[in-house]
Amino acid sequence: MRVSARSEYGLRAMVFLASQSSLEPIPLERIGREGRIPRPFLAQIMRGLRRAGLVASVRGYRGGYLLTRSSSRIAVREVVEALEENLSLVSCLMTGQPAAACPASQFDSCLTRVFWQRARQALTEMMEQTTLADLVPHGAPVTAEIIGEIIGT
Repeated sequence: MRVSARSEYGLRAMVFLASQSSLEPIPLERIGREGRIPRPFLAQIMRGLRRAGLVASVRGYRGGYLLTRSSSRIAVREVVEALEENLSLVSCLMTGQPAAACPASQFDSCLTRVFWQRARQALTEMMEQTTLADLVPHGAPVTAEIIGEIIGT
Protein backbone atom coordinates (compact mmCIF):
# COMPACT_ATOMS: atom_id res chain seq x y z
CA MET A 1 0.00 0.00 0.00
CA ARG A 2 1.30 3.42 -0.91
CA VAL A 3 0.03 6.90 -0.12
CA SER A 4 0.18 9.21 -3.13
CA ALA A 5 2.77 11.99 -3.23
CA ARG A 6 -0.14 14.41 -3.43
CA SER A 7 -1.47 13.32 -0.02
CA GLU A 8 1.98 13.04 1.52
CA TYR A 9 2.98 16.54 0.39
CA GLY A 10 -0.43 17.98 1.24
CA LEU A 11 -0.30 16.65 4.77
CA ARG A 12 3.27 17.88 5.11
CA ALA A 13 2.22 21.39 4.00
CA MET A 14 -0.75 21.41 6.38
CA VAL A 15 1.36 20.29 9.35
CA PHE A 16 3.88 23.00 8.50
CA LEU A 17 1.10 25.63 8.50
CA ALA A 18 -0.20 24.23 11.80
CA SER A 19 3.27 24.48 13.34
CA GLN A 20 3.64 28.20 12.67
CA SER A 21 3.04 30.49 15.61
CA SER A 22 2.90 33.51 13.34
CA LEU A 23 -0.53 34.85 12.49
CA GLU A 24 0.77 36.06 9.13
CA PRO A 25 0.03 34.18 5.91
CA ILE A 26 2.86 31.83 4.93
CA PRO A 27 4.12 32.29 1.35
CA LEU A 28 3.92 29.31 -0.99
CA GLU A 29 7.69 29.48 -1.54
CA ARG A 30 8.36 29.05 2.18
CA ILE A 31 5.92 26.16 2.53
CA GLY A 32 7.62 24.45 -0.40
CA ARG A 33 11.13 25.12 0.87
CA GLU A 34 10.43 23.99 4.44
CA GLY A 35 8.42 20.97 3.30
CA ARG A 36 10.74 20.09 0.41
CA ILE A 37 7.78 20.14 -1.95
CA PRO A 38 8.22 21.07 -5.64
CA ARG A 39 6.57 24.48 -6.17
CA PRO A 40 4.38 23.65 -9.23
CA PHE A 41 3.06 20.53 -7.50
CA LEU A 42 2.54 22.45 -4.25
CA ALA A 43 0.47 25.10 -6.06
CA GLN A 44 -1.89 22.36 -7.32
CA ILE A 45 -2.10 20.82 -3.85
CA MET A 46 -2.86 24.14 -2.18
CA ARG A 47 -5.63 24.82 -4.71
CA GLY A 48 -7.23 21.51 -3.74
CA LEU A 49 -6.93 22.31 -0.04
CA ARG A 50 -8.39 25.78 -0.62
CA ARG A 51 -11.34 24.33 -2.58
CA ALA A 52 -11.97 21.97 0.34
CA GLY A 53 -12.05 24.94 2.72
CA LEU A 54 -9.02 23.84 4.71
CA VAL A 55 -6.80 26.79 3.85
CA ALA A 56 -7.39 30.38 2.81
CA SER A 57 -5.15 32.25 0.44
CA VAL A 58 -4.21 35.89 0.92
CA ARG A 59 -3.04 37.78 -2.16
CA GLY A 60 -0.42 40.45 -2.39
CA TYR A 61 3.09 41.21 -1.24
CA ARG A 62 2.50 39.75 2.23
CA GLY A 63 0.21 37.04 0.95
CA GLY A 64 0.30 33.32 1.45
CA TYR A 65 -1.76 30.61 3.09
CA LEU A 66 -3.44 30.15 6.46
CA LEU A 67 -5.45 27.36 8.02
CA THR A 68 -9.15 28.20 8.06
CA ARG A 69 -9.69 26.49 11.41
CA SER A 70 -7.69 25.64 14.46
CA SER A 71 -5.24 22.79 13.82
CA SER A 72 -7.02 20.83 16.54
CA ARG A 73 -10.21 20.95 14.44
CA ILE A 74 -8.77 19.67 11.14
CA ALA A 75 -8.61 15.89 10.89
CA VAL A 76 -5.99 14.18 8.76
CA ARG A 77 -8.86 12.48 6.96
CA GLU A 78 -10.10 15.86 5.68
CA VAL A 79 -6.70 16.63 4.19
CA VAL A 80 -6.37 13.26 2.48
CA GLU A 81 -9.96 13.30 1.19
CA ALA A 82 -9.41 16.78 -0.26
CA LEU A 83 -6.51 15.44 -2.33
CA GLU A 84 -7.49 11.87 -3.17
CA GLU A 85 -10.31 10.64 -5.37
CA ASN A 86 -10.84 7.54 -3.30
CA LEU A 87 -9.49 6.10 -0.05
CA SER A 88 -10.09 2.49 -1.06
CA LEU A 89 -7.15 0.14 -0.73
CA VAL A 90 -8.13 -2.24 -3.54
CA SER A 91 -9.93 -1.70 -6.83
CA CYS A 92 -13.09 -3.64 -5.97
CA LEU A 93 -13.77 -1.26 -3.08
CA MET A 94 -13.31 1.74 -5.37
CA THR A 95 -15.71 0.58 -8.05
CA GLY A 96 -18.04 -1.77 -6.20
CA GLN A 97 -17.37 -4.25 -9.01
CA PRO A 98 -15.20 -7.37 -9.10
CA ALA A 99 -11.55 -6.72 -9.91
CA ALA A 100 -10.03 -8.42 -12.96
CA ALA A 101 -8.43 -11.07 -10.71
CA CYS A 102 -11.68 -11.77 -8.84
CA PRO A 103 -14.31 -14.07 -10.33
CA ALA A 104 -17.65 -12.23 -10.49
CA SER A 105 -19.43 -15.23 -8.98
CA GLN A 106 -17.36 -14.86 -5.78
CA PHE A 107 -17.60 -11.06 -5.42
CA ASP A 108 -20.28 -10.98 -2.72
CA SER A 109 -18.66 -13.75 -0.67
CA CYS A 110 -15.05 -12.72 -1.19
CA LEU A 111 -13.21 -13.12 2.12
CA THR A 112 -10.34 -10.84 1.18
CA ARG A 113 -12.73 -8.03 0.24
CA VAL A 114 -14.10 -8.12 3.80
CA PHE A 115 -10.52 -7.86 5.11
CA TRP A 116 -9.81 -4.83 2.88
CA GLN A 117 -13.07 -3.20 3.98
CA ARG A 118 -12.03 -3.59 7.62
CA ALA A 119 -8.52 -2.29 6.88
CA ARG A 120 -9.98 0.75 5.09
CA GLN A 121 -12.34 1.38 8.01
CA ALA A 122 -9.50 1.20 10.55
CA LEU A 123 -7.34 3.58 8.52
CA THR A 124 -10.25 5.97 8.02
CA GLU A 125 -11.01 5.98 11.75
CA MET A 126 -7.37 6.64 12.61
CA MET A 127 -7.22 9.55 10.15
CA GLU A 128 -10.50 10.93 11.55
CA GLN A 129 -9.23 10.77 15.14
CA THR A 130 -5.86 12.38 14.35
CA THR A 131 -5.76 16.15 13.93
CA LEU A 132 -3.05 18.41 12.57
CA ALA A 133 -2.38 19.55 16.14
CA ASP A 134 -1.59 15.92 17.06
CA LEU A 135 1.15 15.91 14.43
CA VAL A 136 2.79 19.18 15.48
CA PRO A 137 5.50 18.59 18.08
CA HIS A 138 5.08 20.97 21.03
CA GLY A 139 2.86 23.24 18.96
CA ALA A 140 0.11 25.41 20.33
CA PRO A 141 -2.73 25.58 17.81
CA VAL A 142 -3.98 28.97 16.67
CA THR A 143 -7.69 29.46 17.36
CA ALA A 144 -10.25 29.64 14.58
CA GLU A 145 -11.36 33.05 15.85
CA ILE A 146 -7.89 34.52 15.34
CA ILE A 147 -7.63 32.96 11.89
CA GLY A 148 -11.04 34.40 11.00
CA GLU A 149 -9.90 37.89 11.99
CA ILE A 150 -6.84 37.57 9.79
CA ILE A 151 -8.64 36.37 6.66
CA GLY A 152 -11.69 38.56 7.23
CA THR A 153 -14.38 35.95 7.76
